[in-house]
Amino acid sequence: MLLKIDLGSNGIKTNGDKCIPDFLSTNPPIKELSLNDNRLDDNDAFHIGEALLSNTQLRLLNLRGNALTKKGKRVTRLRSTFGISPPDISALQSISDANLNAVSRANHTCKIQGISNQVKNLFNDGHRSAKVVRGMKLFSLIWHRHREDQTTSQLQSEFLDEGVKLVPHVMACINTYAAKFPKRKCLSVLFELARDWKTPEMYQLRHSENCHAVKLT
Repeated sequence: MLLKIDLGSNGIKTNGDKCIPDFLSTNPPIKELSLNDNRLDDNDAFHIGEALLSNTQLRLLNLRGNALTKKGKRVTRLRSTFGISPPDISALQSISDANLNAVSRANHTCKIQGISNQVKNLFNDGHRSAKVVRGMKLFSLIWHRHREDQTTSQLQSEFLDEGVKLVPHVMACINTYAAKFPKRKCLSVLFELARDWKTPEMYQLRHSENCHAVKLT
């Protein structure tokens, strides 16, 4: 079975053709794809990043040495590894503004070389499982929000009335990946969430359930 494809230094210029992203979107069993030192542009990189959203097989993609601009690298990075849609990318001021649901749906398996500015714990490394990488991304995103005092407001805007049901899962996520980060980070985030996010609602819900149980008995 073919697991590695090296198309580096072949002068590849697509002229808008999408054969490469179309191939990747079918989720073939390829583990490594080298497209370095070709003539791929920002548009090519974006479509490849888009294709990676439906690809769980590829572990390494080399885009070094192509005609990508700084803006093109950023768009590809945010689309593929954070799942952020193009309209939202243009308005993005900070990584803290990224949507947790979008990040969860992003690619967590493929390390992309050649798009630079890869922040630790926010990018794929090609070795960890998708579940671990996704959890680390989500926690890192929550931590960045915490530093900017945006955790509660962002969670409320994202989950609205469903927030109460998600509190245990968010807490569990933080606890699960605590070993990957300094303890003070986890404690700070947990304290803020316990203090400000859905605590009154959880108390009211629990109180309502207890009252209902008493009536039934």
